[in-house]
Amino acid sequence: MDGKNLPISDNNAMRSKRMTEVSLVPQYAMSALTPTRKIGRMINDLLRSHRVKDRDEVLAELKRRLELIGLKEDVLSKYSFELSGGMRQRVTIIMSTLLNRRCSSPTR
Repeated sequence: MDGKNLPISDNNAMRSKRMTEVSLVPQYAMSALTPTRKIGRMINDLLRSHRVKDRDEVLAELKRRLELIGLKEDVLSKYSFELSGGMRQRVTIIMSTLLNRRCSSPTR
């Protein structure tokens, strides 16, 4: 993390860094996505669990990224098993990096 050690033994300290400074992009997207929840619901759960206050800004960034990688906004209303493998990989990458400001648009 930019040459700094992560406090991996302190769960509370790591909580603030997960998904904002450090993200895991899993090799197998289908294993990372919950098959009984729609993509949009998983993203809402992510925002809620990280207590995101600027939801509108994050959702605007989500829409920008979806467009950037060639996915339509309707993927948010689909289950992961309804997407192709490539679509699942792209959705997983977006979810893994959505809260990391260094991965967002240069205007942020």
